[in-house]
Amino acid sequence: MAIGADISPRWQAGFSWPLVDHSDDPDRGLRFVWIKVSDGGAAYDWEKNKARLVAGAASRGIPAGGYAYCQPESIGGTPEHQAQTLAMECTRLNLRGVAPMLDLEEMGTVSRYFGERAAKHLASLGWRPAVYMNSSSAKAIRPDLWDVPDLVIVIARYGNTPEAPGSAQYLGRYDVHQFTSGGIRGGDTVDLDRSVGNDVPGATPGGEGNGDMDSNQDQLLREVHVELTDAAAPIYPGAGHISIRAALSSLSKTTAELIALVRAGSGVTAAELSAALVTGLTPVVSAALANVQADDPEQFAKAVTDRVAELMKGAVQ
Repeated sequence: MAIGADISPRWQAGFSWPLVDHSDDPDRGLRFVWIKVSDGGAAYDWEKNKARLVAGAASRGIPAGGYAYCQPESIGGTPEHQAQTLAMECTRLNLRGVAPMLDLEEMGTVSRYFGERAAKHLASLGWRPAVYMNSSSAKAIRPDLWDVPDLVIVIARYGNTPEAPGSAQYLGRYDVHQFTSGGIRGGDTVDLDRSVGNDVPGATPGGEGNGDMDSNQDQLLREVHVELTDAAAPIYPGAGHISIRAALSSLSKTTAELIALVRAGSGVTAAELSAALVTGLTPVVSAALANVQADDPEQFAKAVTDRVAELMKGAVQ
């Protein structure tokens, strides 16, 4: 088995990586971690602590992934929007060692409808999605029967396994068991998880987690997200306005598809991709941003487009 932990930059603000023994001893070590990076449709605050937690895991070679605390659509937006926000934060922070996780505990009776749609959207972006819920919810909505291939299922049941007899008994498949909310790691109290077998739930389909999945294309996509968020911030604080969020999501999908094309070895050359970016991506981005209610939307769209094209061209030269 592999022991992991869920860490919140706010509630585990005192977490100290130097106090973590990440040996293979299952009673002491951490083999993987999930870090909260988004809440509903917005990036989670506590940016300094997020960065510290991410850097600490990377420095110790511990695979890390991000998780989203999902909110009802009336608060956080559509399942796709919340999944997109999670994916963008995982990309920006380079959290590529563990499957990004959708925490559905706030979703109540709509959790299957919401979770299946959100998980499918993560999969469409090239991630291996994970969902989290307690065993009672899992018993009711059966995540093991969802139409989401390679879904990582995380079940919380403290004091017993999910399949143990009782009113909360869940007999479906699961990959990770959250077995306590009172574990002590890094000098703080954290939720502890135990994977089935010895696997770390990897971030890409069919893969185990690892802490070194970077590439020029990954770096590019992170830079694009940062550039766009920074460009939007003066107009919409936190880039939280639904119009700019929709535009960022559209652009994220475009860049992710181009990156996937390069990775697949589809025969597209660097020169061809550079040419396509100049002639094809510019109008796509301009159209996506044209309706954003900025003081000068055309100028804003052109500035963003030029920066994206520059970053993309540099990554394939």
